[in-house]
Amino acid sequence: VINHGRGGATVLNRVSFLVKNRVIVKGDIVILYFGVNDCGRLVRGRLSSSLRSPLLILSGRIGLQKSEIGKWVRGELLFRHNSQCSISAFNSTVSAIGELKELVENRGAKLLIVLQPNLFVSKIKSEYEESLRSRWSSFTIGQVKLCYPKYEDFVNQCSFGISLTTIFDNLERDVYLDWCHVNARGAEIVAQALHSELVKLQYV
Repeated sequence: VINHGRGGATVLNRVSFLVKNRVIVKGDIVILYFGVNDCGRLVRGRLSSSLRSPLLILSGRIGLQKSEIGKWVRGELLFRHNSQCSISAFNSTVSAIGELKELVENRGAKLLIVLQPNLFVSKIKSEYEESLRSRWSSFTIGQVKLCYPKYEDFVNQCSFGISLTTIFDNLERDVYLDWCHVNARGAEIVAQALHSELVKLQYV
């Protein structure tokens, strides 16, 4: 197994790397584990540098959130901004996956795309997991919740993809280290699921 992942990477970034470096050869099985970094700017970057909407910046500076009407206005602006980011992120990600699929097929390899689980779309069972989720901003949570259903539909409709968003829902023990990274037990469960899918697809 060769790991070509990197911290904070997106599908666009990794596909560009694979195309440029020509690391895929005949007989390879390419597994693309994606999701949390592919939901838009509010997820990938710092909050202060991610808010590109002038209206959102203005509402924060003039303190609109101090009144009920201001909170409503800011909430509406945030939802619209998040929606635009999620649509843009989804479209560019799906386009990159299409490019990767073509690359893999041309090299005589096989592709499996895997939508990763996270706390914002998983069932919460413990105070510990709730405390992890509460550490993140409503911006990030909103961005993920808007984008993930799109990815879920996409993965479920393609013949070379699976969703693992519910894989931890029935566990009795916590596996999350933060809202998207998991401990050794979580990694083992994911690995077992990946192997089962590869067998099902007759890749191995």
